[in-house]
Amino acid sequence: MKRSYDIWVLGGDLRQVKLAQLLQQEGHRVQVLGMELRSEPDQLTDRDSWKGIETADCVVLPLPAEKADGMLNAPLSQRRITLAQIVERMKPGQLLCGFAMETQNLLDNAADKLRRKNCDMLVANSLRDAGAGFGTDTNIATLLFADGRQETAPLMQKEALADVILDRLLGLSQSGQ
Repeated sequence: MKRSYDIWVLGGDLRQVKLAQLLQQEGHRVQVLGMELRSEPDQLTDRDSWKGIETADCVVLPLPAEKADGMLNAPLSQRRITLAQIVERMKPGQLLCGFAMETQNLLDNAADKLRRKNCDMLVANSLRDAGAGFGTDTNIATLLFADGRQETAPLMQKEALADVILDRLLGLSQSGQ
């Protein structure tokens, strides 16, 4: 039997909403924070604060994670939440997944973000790659891990890439990383 994880999906736009819905459809317990203004009805559990985040198996950040003022990127929310408020409540063993979109120096910039945001895994996309980014049904990504490993996912459908990302992230949870 497949294990069900407690996953918090934070802020972001409709991509984060879709991610949360997909995770829930796969049988995970999903909490969302910073999305209360989304217009489509769904079965997601809205949180009005970060209380309880310390019990999550995994926390997924939006892309980009924060705005220039240090606030969580949450255009579907009126709340003012800082990334620091969330990260300081996380406990050892919880996983933090971030994302990066770059136009140059993909791996160097992504590795820097991985370290600065203290992520366990970061999904990096180059906006210069054909078939990647916005306006396509496909994407290419490099997964960077806190232990220094990297894995390149070739051009594939975005939903298939989401499955790869989830598998690798949950694999970290199962291995205790």
